[in-house]
Amino acid sequence: MTRWRAWLSASGLMLALVASALAPAAAEALSAAAQRGAAIYRDGLLPSGLALAGARADGTPVTGRAAACISCHRASGMGGAEGAVLVPPVQAALLFAPGQRKSGRQPRVAAGLQLQLPNFQTRPAYDLQSLQLALNQGRSADGTALGSLMPRYAISAEDNASLAAYLASLQSGNPPGLKGQPIHLASVIDSEATPRRRQALLNTLSACLGPEDSAAPEQPQAQTPLIWHQWPVSGAPSTWPAQLAHHQQRQSVFALVSGLSDRAWQPVQQFCESEKMPCLLPNAPGVDPAQPGDWSFHFSRGVALEASLIETDLRLAAPGGSLLQLVDSSEAAAMAARVLAERLSDLAQANQLRTLDDNRETSLATGKMIAALQPGDQLVLWLGPAELAALTAAWPPPVGVTVYLSGELGGLDAIPLAPAWREQAKVAYGYQAADRRIGRQILNAGSLLRAQGDAIETDLVLLQGNSYSACEMSVRSLRVMGEQVSRRWLLELFEAADESALATGYPRFTLGPGQRVGSRGGHLMRFDPQRPTRLQPVSDWIVPDWAEVADARP
Repeated sequence: MTRWRAWLSASGLMLALVASALAPAAAEALSAAAQRGAAIYRDGLLPSGLALAGARADGTPVTGRAAACISCHRASGMGGAEGAVLVPPVQAALLFAPGQRKSGRQPRVAAGLQLQLPNFQTRPAYDLQSLQLALNQGRSADGTALGSLMPRYAISAEDNASLAAYLASLQSGNPPGLKGQPIHLASVIDSEATPRRRQALLNTLSACLGPEDSAAPEQPQAQTPLIWHQWPVSGAPSTWPAQLAHHQQRQSVFALVSGLSDRAWQPVQQFCESEKMPCLLPNAPGVDPAQPGDWSFHFSRGVALEASLIETDLRLAAPGGSLLQLVDSSEAAAMAARVLAERLSDLAQANQLRTLDDNRETSLATGKMIAALQPGDQLVLWLGPAELAALTAAWPPPVGVTVYLSGELGGLDAIPLAPAWREQAKVAYGYQAADRRIGRQILNAGSLLRAQGDAIETDLVLLQGNSYSACEMSVRSLRVMGEQVSRRWLLELFEAADESALATGYPRFTLGPGQRVGSRGGHLMRFDPQRPTRLQPVSDWIVPDWAEVADARP
Protein backbone atom coordinates (compact mmCIF):
# COMPACT_ATOMS: atom_id res chain seq x y z
CA MET A 1 0.00 0.00 0.00
CA THR A 2 2.88 2.37 0.75
CA ARG A 3 4.26 2.06 -2.77
CA TRP A 4 1.00 3.04 -4.45
CA ARG A 5 0.43 5.97 -2.13
CA ALA A 6 3.94 7.26 -2.76
CA TRP A 7 3.52 7.08 -6.51
CA LEU A 8 0.02 8.48 -6.52
CA SER A 9 1.05 11.41 -4.37
CA ALA A 10 3.33 12.54 -7.20
CA SER A 11 0.55 12.82 -9.76
CA GLY A 12 0.27 16.55 -9.08
CA LEU A 13 3.96 16.95 -9.93
CA MET A 14 3.44 15.27 -13.27
CA LEU A 15 0.50 17.47 -14.19
CA ALA A 16 2.49 20.55 -13.24
CA LEU A 17 5.38 19.44 -15.46
CA VAL A 18 3.11 18.83 -18.41
CA ALA A 19 1.32 22.13 -17.90
CA SER A 20 4.60 24.04 -17.66
CA ALA A 21 5.88 22.36 -20.82
CA LEU A 22 2.85 23.58 -22.70
CA ALA A 23 2.37 26.97 -21.01
CA PRO A 24 0.79 29.32 -21.59
CA ALA A 25 -1.60 26.96 -23.40
CA ALA A 26 -5.14 26.67 -22.15
CA ALA A 27 -6.80 23.50 -20.93
CA GLU A 28 -8.24 22.89 -24.40
CA ALA A 29 -4.69 22.89 -25.85
CA LEU A 30 -3.62 20.31 -23.27
CA SER A 31 -6.48 18.11 -24.46
CA ALA A 32 -5.31 18.55 -28.04
CA ALA A 33 -1.77 17.66 -26.99
CA ALA A 34 -3.05 14.53 -25.28
CA GLN A 35 -4.83 13.56 -28.50
CA ARG A 36 -1.58 13.90 -30.42
CA GLY A 37 0.15 11.85 -27.75
CA ALA A 38 -2.55 9.19 -28.00
CA ALA A 39 -1.76 8.70 -31.69
CA ILE A 40 1.91 8.19 -30.82
CA TYR A 41 1.19 5.85 -27.91
CA ARG A 42 -1.58 3.77 -29.45
CA ASP A 43 -0.94 3.82 -33.19
CA GLY A 44 2.73 4.71 -33.64
CA LEU A 45 1.75 7.77 -35.63
CA LEU A 46 3.49 11.15 -35.21
CA PRO A 47 1.56 14.45 -35.47
CA SER A 48 3.42 15.10 -38.73
CA GLY A 49 1.65 12.11 -40.25
CA LEU A 50 4.85 10.06 -40.39
CA ALA A 51 5.15 6.69 -38.71
CA LEU A 52 6.95 6.56 -35.36
CA ALA A 53 10.37 4.99 -35.96
CA GLY A 54 13.01 3.56 -33.68
CA ALA A 55 15.43 0.71 -33.16
CA ARG A 56 15.93 -1.72 -30.29
CA ALA A 57 19.28 -2.02 -28.50
CA ASP A 58 20.44 -4.71 -30.95
CA GLY A 59 19.64 -2.48 -33.93
CA THR A 60 16.36 -4.14 -34.92
CA PRO A 61 14.21 -1.42 -36.50
CA VAL A 62 10.57 -0.89 -35.52
CA THR A 63 8.10 1.46 -37.15
CA GLY A 64 4.46 2.43 -36.98
CA ARG A 65 2.11 0.15 -35.05
CA ALA A 66 4.97 -2.18 -34.10
CA ALA A 67 6.77 0.76 -32.50
CA ALA A 68 3.72 2.02 -30.60
CA CYS A 69 4.08 2.18 -26.82
CA ILE A 70 0.83 0.24 -26.37
CA SER A 71 2.47 -2.88 -27.79
CA CYS A 72 4.37 -3.42 -24.52
CA HIS A 73 3.00 -0.95 -21.98
CA ARG A 74 -0.62 -1.91 -22.85
CA ALA A 75 -3.67 0.30 -23.16
CA SER A 76 -3.78 0.93 -19.41
CA GLY A 77 -0.17 2.11 -19.28
CA MET A 78 0.47 -0.41 -16.50
CA GLY A 79 2.90 -2.60 -18.45
CA GLY A 80 3.29 -6.26 -17.64
CA ALA A 81 5.81 -8.76 -18.95
CA GLU A 82 7.22 -9.88 -22.28
CA GLY A 83 8.49 -13.37 -21.52
CA ALA A 84 10.98 -12.96 -18.67
CA VAL A 85 11.30 -9.20 -19.25
CA LEU A 86 9.33 -6.93 -16.91
CA VAL A 87 7.63 -4.01 -18.67
CA PRO A 88 7.26 -1.11 -16.20
CA PRO A 89 4.15 1.05 -15.83
CA VAL A 90 4.16 4.43 -17.56
CA GLN A 91 1.04 6.01 -16.13
CA ALA A 92 2.00 9.58 -15.27
CA ALA A 93 1.37 9.18 -11.55
CA LEU A 94 3.92 6.35 -11.47
CA LEU A 95 6.42 7.45 -14.10
CA PHE A 96 6.88 10.97 -12.72
CA ALA A 97 7.43 9.77 -9.16
CA PRO A 98 10.44 7.96 -7.66
CA GLY A 99 10.41 4.23 -8.03
CA GLN A 100 9.40 2.34 -4.92
CA ARG A 101 10.10 -1.22 -3.88
CA LYS A 102 6.95 -3.29 -3.77
CA SER A 103 5.56 -3.43 -0.26
CA GLY A 104 4.24 -6.52 1.48
CA ARG A 105 5.72 -9.99 1.32
CA GLN A 106 9.16 -10.08 -0.30
CA PRO A 107 10.69 -12.96 -2.27
CA ARG A 108 13.00 -15.36 -0.48
CA VAL A 109 16.70 -15.09 -1.33
CA ALA A 110 19.20 -17.90 -0.83
CA ALA A 111 22.07 -17.33 1.57
CA GLY A 112 25.01 -15.57 -0.09
CA LEU A 113 22.87 -14.07 -2.84
CA GLN A 114 21.51 -10.56 -3.13
CA LEU A 115 18.14 -9.58 -4.56
CA GLN A 116 18.51 -7.16 -7.48
CA LEU A 117 15.45 -5.01 -7.84
CA PRO A 118 14.28 -3.91 -11.29
CA ASN A 119 15.34 -0.42 -12.28
CA PHE A 120 11.80 1.00 -12.26
CA GLN A 121 11.58 0.29 -8.50
CA THR A 122 14.81 2.15 -7.63
CA ARG A 123 15.17 4.97 -10.18
CA PRO A 124 14.51 8.67 -9.43
CA ALA A 125 11.43 10.38 -10.80
CA TYR A 126 11.26 11.23 -14.49
CA ASP A 127 10.64 14.70 -15.79
CA LEU A 128 10.14 15.83 -19.38
CA GLN A 129 13.88 16.09 -20.02
CA SER A 130 14.73 12.63 -18.69
CA LEU A 131 11.72 11.17 -20.53
CA GLN A 132 13.12 12.63 -23.74
CA LEU A 133 16.49 10.98 -23.05
CA ALA A 134 14.77 7.67 -22.34
CA LEU A 135 12.95 7.82 -25.65
CA ASN A 136 15.92 9.05 -27.71
CA GLN A 137 18.83 7.23 -26.08
CA GLY A 138 17.29 4.39 -24.06
CA ARG A 139 18.51 5.75 -20.71
CA SER A 140 16.57 5.52 -17.47
CA ALA A 141 16.10 8.53 -15.18
CA ASP A 142 19.19 7.39 -13.27
CA GLY A 143 21.27 7.16 -16.46
CA THR A 144 21.37 3.36 -16.70
CA ALA A 145 20.52 1.62 -19.95
CA LEU A 146 16.90 0.51 -20.39
CA GLY A 147 16.03 -3.03 -21.38
CA SER A 148 16.82 -4.46 -24.79
CA LEU A 149 13.18 -4.42 -25.88
CA MET A 150 12.82 -0.67 -25.35
CA PRO A 151 13.29 1.07 -28.72
CA ARG A 152 15.36 4.22 -29.13
CA TYR A 153 13.04 6.62 -30.94
CA ALA A 154 13.55 9.62 -33.20
CA ILE A 155 11.06 11.85 -31.40
CA SER A 156 11.10 15.64 -30.94
CA ALA A 157 10.70 17.59 -27.71
CA GLU A 158 7.27 18.75 -28.83
CA ASP A 159 6.10 15.21 -29.56
CA ASN A 160 7.60 14.10 -26.25
CA ALA A 161 5.46 16.69 -24.44
CA SER A 162 2.36 15.46 -26.28
CA LEU A 163 3.14 11.91 -25.26
CA ALA A 164 3.57 13.03 -21.64
CA ALA A 165 0.19 14.74 -21.79
CA TYR A 166 -1.40 11.50 -22.91
CA LEU A 167 0.35 9.55 -20.14
CA ALA A 168 -1.24 11.99 -17.69
CA SER A 169 -4.66 11.00 -19.02
CA LEU A 170 -3.96 7.36 -18.15
CA GLN A 171 -4.07 7.98 -14.43
CA SER A 172 -6.47 5.66 -12.64
CA GLY A 173 -9.45 7.56 -11.35
CA ASN A 174 -12.42 6.53 -9.23
CA PRO A 175 -14.30 4.12 -11.52
CA PRO A 176 -17.88 3.01 -10.85
CA GLY A 177 -18.20 0.24 -8.30
CA LEU A 178 -15.42 1.60 -6.07
CA LYS A 179 -16.75 3.37 -2.99
CA GLY A 180 -13.89 4.03 -0.63
CA GLN A 181 -12.11 0.73 -0.09
CA PRO A 182 -14.57 -2.01 -1.21
CA ILE A 183 -14.78 -3.07 -4.85
CA HIS A 184 -18.34 -3.93 -5.84
CA LEU A 185 -18.95 -6.81 -8.25
CA ALA A 186 -22.17 -8.31 -9.62
CA SER A 187 -23.47 -11.37 -11.47
CA VAL A 188 -26.32 -11.11 -13.98
CA ILE A 189 -28.77 -14.01 -13.60
CA ASP A 190 -31.71 -14.70 -15.91
CA SER A 191 -34.77 -15.46 -13.79
CA GLU A 192 -35.94 -17.96 -16.42
CA ALA A 193 -32.95 -20.26 -15.89
CA THR A 194 -34.03 -23.38 -14.01
CA PRO A 195 -34.03 -23.08 -10.20
CA ARG A 196 -31.41 -25.84 -9.92
CA ARG A 197 -29.00 -24.07 -12.25
CA ARG A 198 -29.56 -20.69 -10.57
CA GLN A 199 -28.93 -22.18 -7.16
CA ALA A 200 -25.83 -24.05 -8.32
CA LEU A 201 -24.39 -20.80 -9.68
CA LEU A 202 -25.23 -18.85 -6.53
CA ASN A 203 -23.75 -21.50 -4.24
CA THR A 204 -20.52 -21.56 -6.23
CA LEU A 205 -20.10 -17.79 -6.36
CA SER A 206 -21.07 -17.41 -2.73
CA ALA A 207 -18.37 -19.92 -1.79
CA CYS A 208 -15.82 -17.90 -3.80
CA LEU A 209 -16.93 -14.30 -3.23
CA GLY A 210 -18.89 -14.53 0.00
CA PRO A 211 -22.61 -14.01 0.68
CA GLU A 212 -24.39 -11.33 -1.29
CA ASP A 213 -23.74 -7.72 -0.18
CA SER A 214 -20.98 -8.74 2.24
CA ALA A 215 -17.21 -8.80 1.96
CA ALA A 216 -15.67 -12.03 0.74
CA PRO A 217 -14.70 -14.42 3.57
CA GLU A 218 -11.16 -14.69 4.90
CA GLN A 219 -9.90 -11.60 3.07
CA PRO A 220 -6.66 -10.31 4.58
CA GLN A 221 -7.12 -6.80 5.93
CA ALA A 222 -4.33 -5.53 3.66
CA GLN A 223 -6.41 -6.41 0.61
CA THR A 224 -9.28 -4.38 -0.78
CA PRO A 225 -12.58 -6.01 0.24
CA LEU A 226 -14.81 -7.39 -2.54
CA ILE A 227 -18.57 -7.01 -2.21
CA TRP A 228 -20.75 -9.13 -4.48
CA HIS A 229 -24.30 -8.47 -5.68
CA GLN A 230 -26.90 -10.39 -7.65
CA TRP A 231 -28.40 -8.62 -10.65
CA PRO A 232 -31.54 -10.55 -11.70
CA VAL A 233 -33.07 -9.91 -15.12
CA SER A 234 -36.43 -11.15 -16.32
CA GLY A 235 -38.87 -10.89 -19.18
CA ALA A 236 -37.94 -10.24 -22.79
CA PRO A 237 -34.17 -9.80 -23.33
CA SER A 238 -34.92 -6.53 -25.13
CA THR A 239 -35.87 -5.08 -21.72
CA TRP A 240 -32.65 -6.16 -20.02
CA PRO A 241 -30.56 -3.03 -20.78
CA ALA A 242 -33.05 -0.90 -18.85
CA GLN A 243 -33.03 -3.39 -15.97
CA LEU A 244 -29.23 -3.43 -15.90
CA ALA A 245 -29.09 0.37 -15.95
CA HIS A 246 -31.46 0.39 -12.97
CA HIS A 247 -29.22 -2.03 -11.06
CA GLN A 248 -26.17 0.09 -11.84
CA GLN A 249 -27.97 3.23 -10.70
CA ARG A 250 -28.96 1.63 -7.38
CA GLN A 251 -25.47 0.26 -6.70
CA SER A 252 -22.72 0.82 -9.23
CA VAL A 253 -20.33 -2.08 -9.69
CA PHE A 254 -16.80 -2.27 -11.01
CA ALA A 255 -17.21 -5.48 -13.05
CA LEU A 256 -19.60 -8.35 -13.79
CA VAL A 257 -18.30 -11.78 -12.79
CA SER A 258 -19.76 -15.01 -14.21
CA GLY A 259 -23.56 -14.91 -14.66
CA LEU A 260 -26.19 -17.15 -16.19
CA SER A 261 -28.65 -17.06 -19.09
CA ASP A 262 -29.64 -19.96 -21.31
CA ARG A 263 -31.65 -17.69 -23.64
CA ALA A 264 -29.56 -14.69 -24.64
CA TRP A 265 -26.54 -12.63 -23.68
CA GLN A 266 -26.35 -9.96 -26.39
CA PRO A 267 -28.21 -7.32 -24.30
CA VAL A 268 -25.83 -7.84 -21.37
CA GLN A 269 -22.79 -7.59 -23.60
CA GLN A 270 -24.18 -4.46 -25.21
CA PHE A 271 -24.54 -2.96 -21.73
CA CYS A 272 -20.98 -3.95 -20.82
CA GLU A 273 -19.55 -2.36 -23.94
CA SER A 274 -21.51 0.86 -23.53
CA GLU A 275 -20.51 1.14 -19.85
CA LYS A 276 -16.88 0.10 -20.53
CA MET A 277 -17.34 -2.46 -17.78
CA PRO A 278 -15.42 -5.77 -17.64
CA CYS A 279 -17.82 -8.69 -18.02
CA LEU A 280 -15.97 -11.86 -17.13
CA LEU A 281 -16.94 -15.33 -18.37
CA PRO A 282 -20.72 -15.71 -18.08
CA ASN A 283 -22.45 -19.07 -18.49
CA ALA A 284 -24.27 -18.15 -21.69
CA PRO A 285 -24.65 -19.99 -25.01
CA GLY A 286 -25.86 -16.98 -26.98
CA VAL A 287 -22.55 -15.28 -27.80
CA ASP A 288 -22.85 -13.34 -31.06
CA PRO A 289 -19.50 -13.39 -32.93
CA ALA A 290 -20.49 -10.24 -34.82
CA GLN A 291 -21.08 -8.19 -31.65
CA PRO A 292 -18.25 -5.95 -30.40
CA GLY A 293 -16.64 -7.48 -27.35
CA ASP A 294 -13.67 -5.46 -26.13
CA TRP A 295 -14.91 -5.51 -22.51
CA SER A 296 -16.40 -9.02 -22.53
CA PHE A 297 -14.68 -12.37 -22.02
CA HIS A 298 -16.33 -15.68 -22.88
CA PHE A 299 -15.55 -19.34 -22.36
CA SER A 300 -16.41 -20.04 -26.00
CA ARG A 301 -18.69 -18.76 -28.77
CA GLY A 302 -21.46 -21.09 -27.57
CA VAL A 303 -24.09 -21.86 -30.19
CA ALA A 304 -22.19 -19.79 -32.77
CA LEU A 305 -19.31 -22.23 -32.32
CA GLU A 306 -21.75 -25.13 -32.70
CA ALA A 307 -22.98 -23.63 -35.99
CA SER A 308 -19.38 -23.59 -37.23
CA LEU A 309 -18.86 -27.21 -36.10
CA ILE A 310 -21.92 -28.25 -38.10
CA GLU A 311 -20.78 -26.20 -41.09
CA THR A 312 -17.36 -27.90 -40.98
CA ASP A 313 -18.98 -31.35 -40.97
CA LEU A 314 -21.32 -30.45 -43.82
CA ARG A 315 -18.48 -29.22 -45.99
CA LEU A 316 -16.48 -32.40 -45.35
CA ALA A 317 -19.49 -34.51 -46.34
CA ALA A 318 -20.23 -32.28 -49.36
CA PRO A 319 -23.98 -32.96 -49.25
CA GLY A 320 -26.18 -32.09 -52.16
CA GLY A 321 -29.56 -32.07 -50.48
CA SER A 322 -31.53 -29.39 -48.69
CA LEU A 323 -31.07 -28.08 -45.19
CA LEU A 324 -33.94 -27.47 -42.76
CA GLN A 325 -33.28 -25.59 -39.52
CA LEU A 326 -35.87 -25.65 -36.74
CA VAL A 327 -35.49 -23.16 -33.91
CA ASP A 328 -37.27 -22.49 -30.64
CA SER A 329 -38.28 -19.01 -29.51
CA SER A 330 -34.98 -18.15 -27.78
CA GLU A 331 -32.64 -15.49 -29.16
CA ALA A 332 -29.74 -17.92 -28.85
CA ALA A 333 -31.45 -20.38 -31.21
CA ALA A 334 -32.30 -17.69 -33.75
CA MET A 335 -28.73 -16.41 -33.70
CA ALA A 336 -27.28 -19.91 -34.18
CA ALA A 337 -29.50 -20.54 -37.20
CA ARG A 338 -28.53 -17.18 -38.67
CA VAL A 339 -24.82 -17.88 -38.21
CA LEU A 340 -25.12 -21.29 -39.89
CA ALA A 341 -27.11 -19.86 -42.79
CA GLU A 342 -24.48 -17.16 -43.29
CA ARG A 343 -21.64 -19.68 -43.12
CA LEU A 344 -23.34 -21.83 -45.77
CA SER A 345 -24.44 -18.97 -48.02
CA ASP A 346 -22.03 -20.02 -50.77
CA LEU A 347 -23.61 -23.46 -51.11
CA ALA A 348 -26.39 -24.07 -53.58
CA GLN A 349 -28.51 -26.24 -51.28
CA ALA A 350 -31.84 -24.89 -50.09
CA ASN A 351 -31.77 -23.53 -46.56
CA GLN A 352 -35.15 -23.33 -44.84
CA LEU A 353 -35.86 -21.98 -41.39
CA ARG A 354 -38.91 -22.52 -39.19
CA THR A 355 -39.64 -21.40 -35.63
CA LEU A 356 -41.52 -23.87 -33.45
CA ASP A 357 -44.39 -22.79 -31.22
CA ASP A 358 -47.39 -24.33 -29.47
CA ASN A 359 -49.82 -23.66 -32.33
CA ARG A 360 -51.29 -26.96 -33.52
CA GLU A 361 -51.44 -25.92 -37.18
CA THR A 362 -47.82 -24.80 -37.08
CA SER A 363 -46.80 -28.07 -35.43
CA LEU A 364 -48.56 -30.08 -38.14
CA ALA A 365 -46.86 -28.02 -40.83
CA THR A 366 -43.51 -28.66 -39.15
CA GLY A 367 -44.18 -32.38 -39.09
CA LYS A 368 -44.98 -32.34 -42.78
CA MET A 369 -41.74 -30.51 -43.53
CA ILE A 370 -39.78 -33.16 -41.61
CA ALA A 371 -41.62 -35.96 -43.38
CA ALA A 372 -40.89 -34.36 -46.75
CA LEU A 373 -37.12 -34.50 -46.24
CA GLN A 374 -35.33 -36.86 -48.61
CA PRO A 375 -32.26 -39.11 -48.10
CA GLY A 376 -29.19 -36.90 -48.29
CA ASP A 377 -30.94 -33.89 -46.74
CA GLN A 378 -29.94 -32.40 -43.37
CA LEU A 379 -32.04 -31.34 -40.41
CA VAL A 380 -30.67 -29.01 -37.71
CA LEU A 381 -32.58 -28.71 -34.44
CA TRP A 382 -31.80 -25.57 -32.43
CA LEU A 383 -34.18 -26.61 -29.67
CA GLY A 384 -34.31 -26.59 -25.88
CA PRO A 385 -34.99 -29.82 -23.97
CA ALA A 386 -38.77 -29.43 -23.80
CA GLU A 387 -39.18 -28.62 -27.50
CA LEU A 388 -36.74 -31.32 -28.53
CA ALA A 389 -38.45 -34.00 -26.46
CA ALA A 390 -41.91 -33.05 -27.73
CA LEU A 391 -40.91 -32.90 -31.40
CA THR A 392 -39.02 -36.20 -31.52
CA ALA A 393 -41.72 -37.99 -29.53
CA ALA A 394 -44.43 -36.76 -31.92
CA TRP A 395 -42.73 -37.48 -35.26
CA PRO A 396 -40.58 -40.33 -36.57
CA PRO A 397 -37.07 -39.50 -37.79
CA PRO A 398 -36.79 -38.78 -41.54
CA VAL A 399 -35.16 -41.71 -43.34
CA GLY A 400 -31.59 -41.18 -44.57
CA VAL A 401 -31.38 -37.66 -43.16
CA THR A 402 -28.52 -36.52 -40.95
CA VAL A 403 -29.89 -34.77 -37.86
CA TYR A 404 -27.73 -32.19 -36.07
CA LEU A 405 -28.52 -31.12 -32.51
CA SER A 406 -27.32 -28.23 -30.36
CA GLY A 407 -25.63 -29.53 -27.24
CA GLU A 408 -25.77 -26.11 -25.58
CA LEU A 409 -29.50 -25.68 -26.06
CA GLY A 410 -30.55 -29.32 -25.81
CA GLY A 411 -28.93 -30.20 -22.49
CA LEU A 412 -25.56 -31.73 -23.50
CA ASP A 413 -25.28 -35.27 -22.07
CA ALA A 414 -28.85 -35.10 -20.74
CA ILE A 415 -30.28 -34.22 -24.16
CA PRO A 416 -33.81 -35.74 -24.28
CA LEU A 417 -33.85 -37.13 -27.81
CA ALA A 418 -36.36 -39.90 -28.54
CA PRO A 419 -34.58 -43.29 -28.95
CA ALA A 420 -35.72 -43.71 -32.56
CA TRP A 421 -33.78 -40.56 -33.55
CA ARG A 422 -30.47 -41.36 -31.87
CA GLU A 423 -28.80 -43.49 -34.52
CA GLN A 424 -28.75 -40.75 -37.15
CA ALA A 425 -28.14 -37.81 -34.82
CA LYS A 426 -24.94 -35.81 -34.34
CA VAL A 427 -24.58 -33.42 -31.41
CA ALA A 428 -22.48 -30.25 -31.70
CA TYR A 429 -20.58 -30.20 -28.42
CA GLY A 430 -18.17 -27.41 -27.44
CA TYR A 431 -16.65 -29.16 -24.42
CA GLN A 432 -14.38 -32.04 -23.50
CA ALA A 433 -16.30 -35.32 -23.35
CA ALA A 434 -18.04 -35.78 -20.00
CA ASP A 435 -16.19 -38.93 -18.97
CA ARG A 436 -12.88 -37.05 -19.38
CA ARG A 437 -13.78 -33.72 -17.78
CA ILE A 438 -16.11 -34.44 -14.85
CA GLY A 439 -13.48 -36.09 -12.65
CA ARG A 440 -10.99 -33.29 -13.35
CA GLN A 441 -13.57 -30.61 -12.60
CA ILE A 442 -14.58 -32.22 -9.32
CA LEU A 443 -10.94 -32.64 -8.34
CA ASN A 444 -10.18 -28.96 -8.93
CA ALA A 445 -13.39 -27.31 -7.71
CA GLY A 446 -14.96 -29.94 -5.50
CA SER A 447 -13.09 -29.05 -2.31
CA LEU A 448 -14.48 -25.49 -2.38
CA LEU A 449 -18.03 -26.72 -2.85
CA ARG A 450 -17.75 -29.45 -0.23
CA ALA A 451 -16.32 -26.96 2.26
CA GLN A 452 -19.51 -24.94 1.84
CA GLY A 453 -21.68 -28.01 2.30
CA ASP A 454 -22.84 -27.93 -1.32
CA ALA A 455 -23.49 -31.30 -2.92
CA ILE A 456 -21.75 -31.94 -6.24
CA GLU A 457 -24.25 -33.14 -8.82
CA THR A 458 -22.88 -34.61 -12.03
CA ASP A 459 -25.25 -32.75 -14.36
CA LEU A 460 -24.29 -29.42 -12.76
CA VAL A 461 -20.52 -29.93 -12.63
CA LEU A 462 -19.97 -28.06 -15.90
CA LEU A 463 -21.79 -24.97 -14.61
CA GLN A 464 -20.12 -25.18 -11.20
CA GLY A 465 -16.63 -25.73 -12.59
CA ASN A 466 -16.86 -22.94 -15.14
CA SER A 467 -18.31 -20.52 -12.58
CA TYR A 468 -15.60 -21.40 -10.07
CA SER A 469 -12.91 -20.78 -12.71
CA ALA A 470 -14.44 -17.42 -13.68
CA CYS A 471 -14.43 -16.37 -10.03
CA GLU A 472 -10.87 -17.54 -9.38
CA MET A 473 -9.56 -15.68 -12.43
CA SER A 474 -11.43 -12.53 -11.42
CA VAL A 475 -10.24 -12.57 -7.80
CA ARG A 476 -6.66 -13.24 -8.83
CA SER A 477 -6.70 -10.32 -11.28
CA LEU A 478 -8.24 -7.98 -8.69
CA ARG A 479 -5.64 -8.93 -6.11
CA VAL A 480 -2.76 -8.25 -8.51
CA MET A 481 -4.37 -4.93 -9.40
CA GLY A 482 -4.14 -3.87 -5.76
CA GLU A 483 -4.92 -0.21 -5.11
CA GLN A 484 -4.17 1.05 -8.61
CA VAL A 485 -7.75 0.40 -9.64
CA SER A 486 -8.49 0.58 -13.36
CA ARG A 487 -11.08 -1.28 -15.42
CA ARG A 488 -8.75 -1.32 -18.42
CA TRP A 489 -5.93 -2.78 -16.38
CA LEU A 490 -8.29 -5.42 -15.00
CA LEU A 491 -8.89 -6.59 -18.59
CA GLU A 492 -5.16 -6.89 -19.15
CA LEU A 493 -4.61 -8.78 -15.91
CA PHE A 494 -7.50 -11.10 -16.73
CA GLU A 495 -5.90 -11.96 -20.07
CA ALA A 496 -2.95 -13.36 -18.09
CA ALA A 497 -4.97 -15.15 -15.39
CA ASP A 498 -6.04 -18.19 -17.41
CA GLU A 499 -3.85 -20.54 -15.37
CA SER A 500 -6.43 -20.08 -12.60
CA ALA A 501 -9.11 -21.61 -14.86
CA LEU A 502 -8.49 -25.08 -13.43
CA ALA A 503 -12.03 -26.40 -13.45
CA THR A 504 -13.44 -25.44 -16.85
CA GLY A 505 -15.09 -27.99 -19.12
CA TYR A 506 -12.56 -27.54 -21.92
CA PRO A 507 -9.46 -29.58 -22.80
CA ARG A 508 -7.56 -26.32 -23.25
CA PHE A 509 -8.48 -22.83 -22.08
CA THR A 510 -6.11 -19.99 -22.95
CA LEU A 511 -6.23 -16.22 -23.24
CA GLY A 512 -3.68 -13.60 -24.20
CA PRO A 513 -3.38 -9.94 -25.19
CA GLY A 514 -6.55 -8.92 -26.99
CA GLN A 515 -8.07 -12.43 -26.80
CA ARG A 516 -11.60 -12.59 -25.45
CA VAL A 517 -12.54 -16.26 -26.02
CA GLY A 518 -10.76 -19.02 -24.10
CA SER A 519 -11.84 -22.12 -26.06
CA ARG A 520 -12.33 -22.13 -29.83
CA GLY A 521 -13.16 -25.72 -30.70
CA GLY A 522 -15.43 -28.67 -30.04
CA HIS A 523 -16.49 -32.18 -31.02
CA LEU A 524 -19.31 -33.71 -32.95
CA MET A 525 -20.80 -36.43 -30.76
CA ARG A 526 -23.03 -39.48 -31.22
CA PHE A 527 -25.10 -41.43 -28.76
CA ASP A 528 -23.17 -44.44 -27.49
CA PRO A 529 -25.08 -47.56 -28.61
CA GLN A 530 -23.84 -49.44 -25.54
CA ARG A 531 -24.75 -46.59 -23.17
CA PRO A 532 -27.65 -44.73 -24.80
CA THR A 533 -27.56 -41.89 -22.28
CA ARG A 534 -23.90 -41.08 -22.95
CA LEU A 535 -22.33 -39.18 -25.82
CA GLN A 536 -19.03 -40.13 -27.46
CA PRO A 537 -16.91 -38.13 -29.93
CA VAL A 538 -17.12 -39.04 -33.60
CA SER A 539 -14.67 -36.32 -34.60
CA ASP A 540 -11.35 -34.99 -33.42
CA TRP A 541 -11.28 -31.65 -31.65
CA ILE A 542 -12.39 -29.28 -34.41
CA VAL A 543 -11.29 -25.64 -34.46
CA PRO A 544 -13.41 -24.03 -37.19
CA ASP A 545 -11.83 -21.72 -39.71
CA TRP A 546 -13.60 -18.55 -38.70
CA ALA A 547 -12.40 -14.98 -38.36
CA GLU A 548 -11.51 -14.46 -34.70
CA VAL A 549 -10.81 -10.87 -33.72
CA ALA A 550 -7.38 -11.36 -32.12
CA ASP A 551 -6.71 -7.72 -31.33
CA ALA A 552 -9.21 -6.12 -28.98
CA ARG A 553 -7.22 -2.95 -28.37
CA PRO A 554 -9.51 0.06 -27.96
